[in-house]
Amino acid sequence: MHRSWEQERGVDINQEFNDYAGIYLDSVSAECKQIAARALIGKLEGTLNFADGGGTVVSPPGMVVHPFHNWLWGAAITHMLAAAMELRYNGVSFPENALLRARDVFRTIPDTQDPGCAVFTNGCMDDYGPTASGFAWIAAYEARVGRDSHVYIERARQLLTKMFEPMWVSGSVCYYVVGSNPVSCKGDPAGIASGRVRIIGVGHGMENPNYGLGLMTAVASSSLALFLAGSPVDFTTTDPASGLAWREIAIELLRHAKSRIRTGTAFFGENCLDLSNPAGPA
Repeated sequence: MHRSWEQERGVDINQEFNDYAGIYLDSVSAECKQIAARALIGKLEGTLNFADGGGTVVSPPGMVVHPFHNWLWGAAITHMLAAAMELRYNGVSFPENALLRARDVFRTIPDTQDPGCAVFTNGCMDDYGPTASGFAWIAAYEARVGRDSHVYIERARQLLTKMFEPMWVSGSVCYYVVGSNPVSCKGDPAGIASGRVRIIGVGHGMENPNYGLGLMTAVASSSLALFLAGSPVDFTTTDPASGLAWREIAIELLRHAKSRIRTGTAFFGENCLDLSNPAGPA
């Protein structure tokens, strides 16, 4: 059962994302696709009408914003547009007005919704990644229905570019200088080969593989959508600031995550660097 916006104002954004993900799953089910269409449009209309009436939400970073400008909202846009594509593919018709209104509001979302990111304790990869995915899936949908998707393709590509840039350029990838105190995320990429520098994910005040390798899922989602939009992503793309290809950066994030997994388990270890305590374990 999917909640309407009026029933869920103020709930955790993860519940919002779960709702849209559930609608997507229903859209690929022969038994549930009609329910998914009604839920998708009903939820969108409720949210947009709430906002049109002057309603706003408090984003986790503490900013009061339009619901579709909320933190990480690209995750919701991803699932709603993927659901809309599935419904069309499965021959389910639905009124498009609410979907287009949502698209147009999301089009003006800032690249980063968290004004406190771009510091070594809080990278911006988690802003850029889902937002890129949202624009990529808008592009895929627009291409599917025969409209010009160029502006959405370009926005998605720009955001992916920022996601792979170093901390000192866009607030994204941490090039951790091993043993630095205070912690530095501005290491020379040439130091990776010798081990003096490591590419790591950072978030929530700590070395965080979920905010590095985990966010490659947003890149994968963006890549699929851009492929469907007719504009595939090339992972040989080189980040000019570091001289590394996107593929190499992703591999380093994988290496980082593997180094932090507890032996014999699927869990990350407890020896990650505490960025609030630079002298802590690394």
